[in-house]
Amino acid sequence: MVMNIFHRRRIGFTLIELLIVVAIVAILALIAVPNLLLAQTRAKVSRAKADMRTIATAMEAYHTDANAYPPDYDALIYPGISPVDESLTFAALTTPVGYITSAPTDPFRPDQVRPERGNYFEYFGEDAQPFYSTPENIAAWKNTNTKWFVYSLGPDRKNERLPAQLDDPADFCYDPTNGTVSPGDFGRSNSQVSVP
Repeated sequence: MVMNIFHRRRIGFTLIELLIVVAIVAILALIAVPNLLLAQTRAKVSRAKADMRTIATAMEAYHTDANAYPPDYDALIYPGISPVDESLTFAALTTPVGYITSAPTDPFRPDQVRPERGNYFEYFGEDAQPFYSTPENIAAWKNTNTKWFVYSLGPDRKNERLPAQLDDPADFCYDPTNGTVSPGDFGRSNSQVSVP
C-alpha cells in the first residue's frame, strides 16, 4: 500500500501567521498601556481630592469642639516636638476624639526629594504661618480668611508649593489636561481659595 504524502494536510499555523498575531497583540498593548496609566492617575487624583474633603470635614468638626484648628506640629515651633512628617497633626483628628477614623495618606507620596516626610498630606496651619511666610503671604491669608491649608504633591511627586508661595495658589495648581505626570500640586483650605 502506497501512501500519498502529497494529500496529507498539516494542522497548525505558519510562521507568518504567528508573526502577524504577535504584531497585532503588541499594537493593542501599546494603545492600552498609556490609557491604563492615565486612568490610574485620574483615580489617584480623585482619591486624594476625596480624602482632602474628608480632612476638611474633620478639621471643621475639630474647630467646632476646640475653637481652634489642629496645630501645625511639623513647623518645628513647638518646644520638644520635632516630627519629620504630618502624623502628629493628623493624630489630633483621630485621638482622643475620632473626627476621622484614620489619617488619609497622599497617594502621590513620598516626596521624591524628601522621602523622610512620610505619606501624609502636607499641612500648613495658621499657628505656624507667621514663622515660615512672607508679609504678603500673611496678608493674603488674612484677606481670604485662610486658617489651614492641606495639599497633595500631585502626579509628578514634586513639591512645587512652598509656604512663602501660598498667597498665589493658582501658580502651582495641577492641571489634568497636561497629561499623566502634570507638574503642580492641588490642595484644599478652609477658605477654598486654593482648590484648582
